[in-house]
Amino acid sequence: DFARLTTMPVNRETAERVHALATSLLHYSPEPRVIEPLIESAALLGRDDEVAYHLQRFCAAYPKDYARWTKLNRALGPSHSGGSSPP
Repeated sequence: DFARLTTMPVNRETAERVHALATSLLHYSPEPRVIEPLIESAALLGRDDEVAYHLQRFCAAYPKDYARWTKLNRALGPSHSGGSSPP
């Protein structure tokens, strides 16, 4: 499942599948390669509360990865979490 998740594009057609895979893998592998598609798919599905929750945890657990990812995904970054990018 991890290989499938990390190679599957995240878009409107795959959002439900990606979200289900990422959610199940998060318990076993809470790392950026799982968290990022989880957040992206949740955003596509309109799950803003979930996006904000995982953004906050992502920033706290992996600040460098979070900073890198938010530069690539500005639309999903600080505006959803109510804060600003980490220093």
